[in-house]
Amino acid sequence: ERLTRAAALAALAIATKDQAYALFLLSLPLLAALWAWTRRGATTGAGSSSALVKQALKASAVGVGLVLFVDGALFNPTGFLARVRFLLGPASQDFAQYAKSFDGRLDAFIDTWKPMPEHYPWPIVPLVASGLALAVARPAQAEGREKDRARLVALLPALGALSFTLAFNCWARRVEERFIMPQMLLVGVYAAVALGRAEAATRARGGGAARAAFVGVAALTFGWALRMSASVDATMLHDPRYEAEAWLATHARPEDTIE
Repeated sequence: ERLTRAAALAALAIATKDQAYALFLLSLPLLAALWAWTRRGATTGAGSSSALVKQALKASAVGVGLVLFVDGALFNPTGFLARVRFLLGPASQDFAQYAKSFDGRLDAFIDTWKPMPEHYPWPIVPLVASGLALAVARPAQAEGREKDRARLVALLPALGALSFTLAFNCWARRVEERFIMPQMLLVGVYAAVALGRAEAATRARGGGAARAAFVGVAALTFGWALRMSASVDATMLHDPRYEAEAWLATHARPEDTIE
């Protein structure tokens, strides 16, 4: 039933923001397939691979049906189809930044990840890589088949980031900052994993020097991140929009038309 709830929440996300489809288009089906593969030895019961396939089909039907219902396809099918054509056509393709070729899509894939240091301090980048490796290679508190499932769950943020990159950035061939924020948010989970494991390791050793080094590196990294975040707010304090709003408030009348 958790898969059905996940599909319902994914549908609501898509109905809220169209581009959200790219987070789930590849990640959830791939996760379900890998999950079924880990249950390949079970032939009966709720934990069998056949039961999982049935749940996946049910979840897919719920997700698709909810999107169609919330987006109005059931009440206005022609309008829904017109909107889909618009989204797939001029709303996205007219703004493409790369060639509609393999090389163009490859460039879009690479350029999606290049601005990562603009979203996180440099020390976070290796933490993301090491956290992903740790989460998959050594899932915490899991043994046997549970360890396989824990590895798959650990992969979910990475699968979501990869899904969005392939299904939106490479398809629409756009890499504006707002279209790489989902990936940046998701991969931050792995930096947290790396920091958590490092903190546990220094605590287990009981050495004051190791703990002091960890606290120093963590404080430097988060301080750096705090400065990056604060710079956005500081820049907004002098945003020209406030001058434009003040000018309009002084000179424009309610009946004026502005182009």
